[in-house]
Amino acid sequence: MAKLSPEILTNIFNLLRQLAEEIENACSTEWILFEKYGENPRTNNELEELQNVKERLNQSYSRLNILTLRILEAQPIASNAMVNLLSQAIHNGSANLEASHASIQEIKKGWSKPMSEQNPYPDEETKKRCLERLRQTNYQLELYNLFLDDAIAQIDAELRQQKRARLLQRNQLTKQL
Repeated sequence: MAKLSPEILTNIFNLLRQLAEEIENACSTEWILFEKYGENPRTNNELEELQNVKERLNQSYSRLNILTLRILEAQPIASNAMVNLLSQAIHNGSANLEASHASIQEIKKGWSKPMSEQNPYPDEETKKRCLERLRQTNYQLELYNLFLDDAIAQIDAELRQQKRARLLQRNQLTKQL
């Protein structure tokens, strides 16, 4: 297996744990909001934002986990491209974790006031800002996912090529005997 340093593995496992905890936080926040106030025009934006947060966190978790496994399976060593992708997945996962945590905290803070004190609808500026932020996040996430899908496909092809080369080499050794 390709060798990752104990420090890198610790960082990966810590980030995976933090992503898992934040996924649970998003799910519980969504559940509490839905149970307390239901799905209605006042809660739809927050419930949708929590859905998006969960999806981003799930994708970060999955990508980081898949890339780590692919690198551990690479023989005899992982390529620089694979290691660079892992580094990028760690960086993007950390950034996504921070942004998601901030979104969840903002939603919790907004709904911590009693319903009677809340303005039933956000003002136009807030709507525009949230919509633009959501569009930008979705755009970035889609680009990131396409990039990682391509990279994982390349890694899979590289692993198949390595296996093919080992099998051919083994076959040649068998013929020589």
